[in-house]
Amino acid sequence: MRELSFIASYLQADDDYTIICHVSPDGDTLGSGLALYGALRKLNKRVQIVCQDPLPRVYAFLPFSDALTLAEGAMQTQNAISIDCAAPDRLGTAAALFENAKHTLNIDHHATNGAYAGDNCVWDTAATGEILFDLLEMMGLIDADIATCLYTAIMTDTGNFAYANTMPETLHTAAELLEDGADNAYITRCVYRTMPFPKIKLLGLALSQATLFCDGRIGLSRISKQDFADAGAAGEDVEGIIDYIRDVDTVEIAILVREAAAGVCKVSLRSKTTADVGSVSARMNGGGHKRAAGYTDHGTLDEVCDRAVQMTSALLANL
Repeated sequence: MRELSFIASYLQADDDYTIICHVSPDGDTLGSGLALYGALRKLNKRVQIVCQDPLPRVYAFLPFSDALTLAEGAMQTQNAISIDCAAPDRLGTAAALFENAKHTLNIDHHATNGAYAGDNCVWDTAATGEILFDLLEMMGLIDADIATCLYTAIMTDTGNFAYANTMPETLHTAAELLEDGADNAYITRCVYRTMPFPKIKLLGLALSQATLFCDGRIGLSRISKQDFADAGAAGEDVEGIIDYIRDVDTVEIAILVREAAAGVCKVSLRSKTTADVGSVSARMNGGGHKRAAGYTDHGTLDEVCDRAVQMTSALLANL
């Protein structure tokens, strides 16, 4: 694994960079990627930030977010940097930009990361944003806009600092970002306290279909394509819904299954205390962490839900 001093030299040496965020972008990949974009702009570098999928509405407040380019409209560069991507398939349609680059760098915090780039910087941190903080602080590039991006990255991947991955050093980093100009109240309001009405309707539909299994230790909800249509909601409106299932007092494992296309479903998994849902995701060629993971499955909504319950039930039986 490369040291931060090597990464800093690499960023200063050339003038042709593509930053790639993972598919279905969340706060960590966007906050970290946009922070790096802003830093490279401060260094007067030519840089683009790319993703397969468009920017979710909830993150439109982030500085530099209007620079995010869809992969199909991006230019090939000599240098490509993946941000918060545990595996190459998480690059989606931007994978060609990565594969065809002369130099590749992988910055990530997932334990399942296979060090797939030419150079890799993979640390065991709560969020990729923590790695970017250490890097950009060392380079003297953090200002209020970059601090806002990094604070959002760390805040979202720790569930507003509520998850078990929140370590003392995580809070120290957050405090330094507040000193650098991040506004906690503003960012929290944008991410957690501002919700479009279609998302409220989708949440209601999802909660009305919640079911408990294994004496209440598993909670599952499902969202069909018809549910999305009835609510007038988009795929990004699913974010955060699974937390309501996990918050049920008896639930150890929460499952949210959403129909993405005919015969294709996205499965999200969360655990409360001990269950390693990342192991279930890995069996299905997915990714994530011990307490938060996900994968894609094929079949009807009923079939995918049944498989998810079977696998998580077996996981609980072995605890």
